[in-house]
Amino acid sequence: MRRIFEKLNWGKGVTYVIGHTAPDTDTVCSAITYANLMRELGYNCKAAVAGKPNKETQYILERFKVEAPQTLEDATGCRVILMDHSEYAQAVHGAPQARILQVIDHHGIGNITESHSVIYRSLPIGATCTIVYQCYKEFGVGISKESASLLIAGILSDTNCFTKASTTFIDLDAVSELSEIAGLEDLHELYKEMERATTDYSGMSDGEIFLNNMKNYSIGEIRIAIGSIDVPEMNDAEPGLDEKEMEFIDRMHAVMPQIMKELNLDFIFAKIDNHRENATYILHYGKESDEIVKRAFIASAGEDGVSAAEIPVEEAIDKAHEGEVHLERKICGEYIKFTPTVNRKFFVLPRITEAIKQKMANFA
Repeated sequence: MRRIFEKLNWGKGVTYVIGHTAPDTDTVCSAITYANLMRELGYNCKAAVAGKPNKETQYILERFKVEAPQTLEDATGCRVILMDHSEYAQAVHGAPQARILQVIDHHGIGNITESHSVIYRSLPIGATCTIVYQCYKEFGVGISKESASLLIAGILSDTNCFTKASTTFIDLDAVSELSEIAGLEDLHELYKEMERATTDYSGMSDGEIFLNNMKNYSIGEIRIAIGSIDVPEMNDAEPGLDEKEMEFIDRMHAVMPQIMKELNLDFIFAKIDNHRENATYILHYGKESDEIVKRAFIASAGEDGVSAAEIPVEEAIDKAHEGEVHLERKICGEYIKFTPTVNRKFFVLPRITEAIKQKMANFA
């Protein structure tokens, strides 16, 4: 395997190991630890971020006393290793003009291209940090306590503490070994602290909250974005709790037009999870976005659309719900409410993608 890496055009300067824009814990921690691994193998690599890490990631870096990577504003002319994404729409500015040496990811195959030799590694597992763990094992390189802690955090974050539908036994085995190295015993308490940091929106504008976990996608020539947001925890004893939660959801919907305009998008969507209700609200904005949403989430069997009822429940929801679970759908004004919570990667994105493709085909 080492000989394969030697065939890459490393050049004489630094190679940046960098994740997607709107950096989350998996993308940042995988970049830091993979850069460490590459240096152990003798390559001049440095971790970087493509924007300000979210509050959960900031909490993890502070907790384990790890310096935040530098921000790479423009990758034009640089050598890069892309972590946790394979879409130009999610990549650092200048990525199309960069020399891409590797792509390490756990999502679908995106539109990243490279005419020179490249190592592309993608697995359908819970987190990119799990892939990095595997790479350490394959190369026989020891994992430090610091790296083990960061890898655990990335896996916990991207699997929602092993409850997401994408979680595999490979992720569980990785965390089992890494926790011994890191000396972390109560992972559930660690995840609770991460959750609290995630929904700490203090000092953030509504636009910043929305952009905090938003991903961009290209479907042919159509440019879309999907935000994933959690309703903040509120005191159950406070009166008007339902109204306050819906007010937060309305605020997120209100910022979508401006974000769509600033980013020159064709459509913008949001998946907002209310964990108290164990429900997901789907929001949309853009010309004829209501038609896209109807095709994706509302059309029943036999109609011209992608029926949610036709998709196996185990592919739609997360693993926190034991036993037989039925996905319920309810129209709430402009929003669509699903109970229990659904997954952006496995439920929202595929249906929106298929609905847009159907719409495009009708105009072909």
